[in-house]
Amino acid sequence: MCIVRQTRCAGKEALFGYFVGQVMKATQGKANPAQVNALLKQKLTP
Repeated sequence: MCIVRQTRCAGKEALFGYFVGQVMKATQGKANPAQVNALLKQKLTP
């Protein structure tokens, strides 16, 4: 997963926004964006 590697190494905040957007799209807007962002940062930050 090239995007995940870029997020871990470079810490690009814009990619977190992309991931949150993809989750919101997949859940049809039912997910809590703040909670998704926090979970992603927890999982993707070394």
